[in-house]
Amino acid sequence: MNKIILRSAVTGYLLVFAWPAIVVAAENEPAAEPEHHAHEMHGTAPEIVEGQQWETDAPLREAMLRIRDAVSARTAAYHSGTLSAAEANALAAAVEADVQFMIAHCQLTPKPDAALHALIGRMLAAAAALRLDPESANGLPQLEAVLRDYGVTFDHPGWEPLEA
Repeated sequence: MNKIILRSAVTGYLLVFAWPAIVVAAENEPAAEPEHHAHEMHGTAPEIVEGQQWETDAPLREAMLRIRDAVSARTAAYHSGTLSAAEANALAAAVEADVQFMIAHCQLTPKPDAALHALIGRMLAAAAALRLDPESANGLPQLEAVLRDYGVTFDHPGWEPLEA
């Protein structure tokens, strides 16, 4: 399934808007790893008890650190109103590449994987918003929100939130 999504979406923009069709098509494909990735849960994230965090895997931690660094490097420019289209496109491309990396290398069990897909959808929507308008409230601020939610939702040892 993950490879189908990766191949089906040339960019994160396409993945965001084609997500329902991709999921339906992918669910009709034979599962390469039947014990992993029960994608029927991807419509909504599973409930999590307050204070509980989902497990992470090395690819997820690696990609989220890169996304955090890319967002952090552009936060001041966004908040001062000077984020250029080129910087916004570079950030969107970095987010999309790291999301594709997460999907291609995912080793999570089904429930944390489903929780992650809720964040992935938000990140890809933010990347698309950045491409359309570098100053969009649905772009960089949404990535900041995802990074906060990731730190609360996932057990990522040493995770540092973005500086306020």
